[in-house]
Amino acid sequence: MVTRAKKAERIATIDLLRYMAALMVATYHWSLEIGRERAEQIYDVPIIGTLVANGAFGVPIFFIISGFVIIGAAQRYNSLEFAFARFNRLFPGLLICMLIILPVGDRFITSWQTPIPSFLNSIFLTWTLTGTSPLATQLWTLLVEVKFYALVALVLLLSTKILKNVRGIVLTLFLWEVVVIILQRTHTEFGTAILPYVNLQGQRSLFTIGICFYLLTEAKLKFTGDYLLICLTTLYFLYQIFMVEFNTFIHHVSLLSVFLLILFSKYLNFGKRFQQISYWLGLSSYLIYLLHEHLGMAFILQIQTRISQNVYIAFVLGSIFITVFSVLLASFVEKPIQKYLANQFAKIYPH
Repeated sequence: MVTRAKKAERIATIDLLRYMAALMVATYHWSLEIGRERAEQIYDVPIIGTLVANGAFGVPIFFIISGFVIIGAAQRYNSLEFAFARFNRLFPGLLICMLIILPVGDRFITSWQTPIPSFLNSIFLTWTLTGTSPLATQLWTLLVEVKFYALVALVLLLSTKILKNVRGIVLTLFLWEVVVIILQRTHTEFGTAILPYVNLQGQRSLFTIGICFYLLTEAKLKFTGDYLLICLTTLYFLYQIFMVEFNTFIHHVSLLSVFLLILFSKYLNFGKRFQQISYWLGLSSYLIYLLHEHLGMAFILQIQTRISQNVYIAFVLGSIFITVFSVLLASFVEKPIQKYLANQFAKIYPH
């Protein structure tokens, strides 16, 4: 049975994997901006070049980790507490980063056509409703995350007990699957409108496999009905991902590597120093993801203009800069804001 956690536990391997995913996305976007000929110099580097060239795969990694982490977090809260916890995790960093991107992007990348509307639509994630372009294109993934959180909050609103045991979680996953299949096949006006929200813009299987991995890591290795149910559910969603969502060799290898790291994440903590470093890198990953396209690229352009045209030097220095900057920003700005908001919420809603 899945038990209600007393305290959130950070897993160093997950933090490190989250950081690697953020850096993959960042370097991938940088390689697109510097031109094909120079990007291929990076792509030719063994292993690292493959990671950069396939850096867009960092996004699925984020979604899988989100499913893995959030289902455990949901067991500690009711619907309101969960919604606030997710808001407090996302909004302060989003607001801070958009305030940085607004002047940096305008000065070093390209002038904004509608700076204030774009800023407002970015922090409230409303650009799909208004038609105004957001400040950062990668915000679409954040909108998918929010839709996932909304679905979890809805389940908690119906009953906090559903997500506290294996059968309740598995039943929820398959009801979710059935609803999506029905909406895909009915082709009604209502179904077409609601499908992107329920199907998480086609990313649903990534979240569900993350949830399955959470169940596997929490379950005891005994041949019980619950354990068999978890295994069958995991196999079903693995089939969906490997045979339907991703069907290339590089994706299969990448997925398998990520799956193994997640499944054995609790056993891969190599001492306190590793845990501390992983914690700060993981904490910075969200800000890296939001800032890299503008602040990171602006820094690389300055490196190329003022220091060296060497693409390797630019990417290494850019990665170091965006990491250090994000760690400092998380430590001295984001976390204090989150702590303040958490204290205010506790006063309004004591528990």
